[in-house]
Amino acid sequence: MTREIRIPRHRPPTGPGEILEEEFRKELGLTQEQFANALGIDRPAYNMIIKGRRRITPAMAVRLAIVLGVSPQTWLNLQMSVDLYEAQHSARTAVLRKKLKPLVKAG
Repeated sequence: MTREIRIPRHRPPTGPGEILEEEFRKELGLTQEQFANALGIDRPAYNMIIKGRRRITPAMAVRLAIVLGVSPQTWLNLQMSVDLYEAQHSARTAVLRKKLKPLVKAG
């Protein structure tokens, strides 16, 4: 059975970087440098993730799973929620909604 990921309609979803920072790094009492080292990345790369300037890739999701014990799928689902929200609320999508017509009724 496939479950649909629920994406907020009126606000951006919480990104994986914010969850990493607030729920993991701070809770573990680590500096950004220490946390980045644990992930095998440098601090600037980690900082880009927490600020939403770098996406969680499958490779990063695996790193996070190894270090934090949270499944790679969870991290990728969080990233996908952000990506879909941004796509659905983009100017390009607004143009496409006017231009494209559905072939089947949603239901």
